[in-house]
Amino acid sequence: MTTSTDAAIHSMFEAIHASLVRNSESKSESSSDQIALRRVTAYGMPFWLAIGPVGKNEESKSASTLPAGRWANKMYHSGHFHSHGEATMFAAILRQSGCVDVASGQQRLVLDVGANSGFFTMLAAAYGCRVVAFEPHGTWASLMQLSVAANGFGDRVVIHNAVATNETAVVYDGWHAVAPPGVDTSPQPEDVARDARWWKGAGRGNRRGRGSAAQQVMRLANATVRVDAVVSNSEEVLYMKVDVEGHEPSVLSSARWLLATQRVRFLFFEATVRSDERASKITEYAAHVASLAEQHKYAFYLMQKTIKPALRRLPAGKAAAEWFVHHASEQFAKNEKSSVQLEFLAVRAGVAPPTAVAVF
Repeated sequence: MTTSTDAAIHSMFEAIHASLVRNSESKSESSSDQIALRRVTAYGMPFWLAIGPVGKNEESKSASTLPAGRWANKMYHSGHFHSHGEATMFAAILRQSGCVDVASGQQRLVLDVGANSGFFTMLAAAYGCRVVAFEPHGTWASLMQLSVAANGFGDRVVIHNAVATNETAVVYDGWHAVAPPGVDTSPQPEDVARDARWWKGAGRGNRRGRGSAAQQVMRLANATVRVDAVVSNSEEVLYMKVDVEGHEPSVLSSARWLLATQRVRFLFFEATVRSDERASKITEYAAHVASLAEQHKYAFYLMQKTIKPALRRLPAGKAAAEWFVHHASEQFAKNEKSSVQLEFLAVRAGVAPPTAVAVF
């Protein structure tokens, strides 16, 4: 990195750290070592990742404005993402597909919805892809900006500090986004105008600080974006990752046109179902699985949570949704959990799953 780049990064580092100190609910935990630039080398193409904080009181995911410490600790000490299998699979897809289209010479596009620390964003950019990332948490978005600067990825990464959703209004608490009770969440005519503004660039790179977790419990009508609004009508997406703690059905609805026209090669999403909304949420996810598998001919795989990535092939078509309903319900029955999280890879018809990943 050049001297001028170093100075810019140092200035950004200091500004983010000052914000963390101001907003932390446990200021005694805030110290200069809470933010670090970690050199990640385990996934083929090295990159810098801004991580933090690592304070012992930051275990709670939404207890304060600071990111979850246990994840930062794992990255800080090992250089491995907390979901090593998922990261390994993604790197395999990037190597297999390449980030530059041979015919057109254009960089391929990756969508990172629920970017969190920006790990997947930086990994994709390191391989040469363009990335559009969605991260509503102000602190995470700021750390991502630091990572972008450290890597020199400013020409290939766009960060939306907004909730990706199909709703007209959402409540965001720093971790979860939900539609407020009693609010009409159907798309409205003004959404078309809003989408046009986003696509022209009015919303690109827009960063809104969030303040404390208590302050984040609000409607974010002016800080929401539909995925379809930021991808041109002719552009293909190499990989779309959706990990938004239960808000995935709304995100998928916001990408309805993109998915219906089969312009996403690989779709990775996490299905998070809490016991208190088990029936309704399982139905929501199943509807999207049915649409993608039956109508749009995507092949579905369950990601096995192991150190080495492995994919379990699901039945084709409508049977994939039926399998999902049965398996999710079975997980609750077996383990009496308060929530169940399942990770899926949907692969467009005619596209092979990553060859470096075991499929059974």
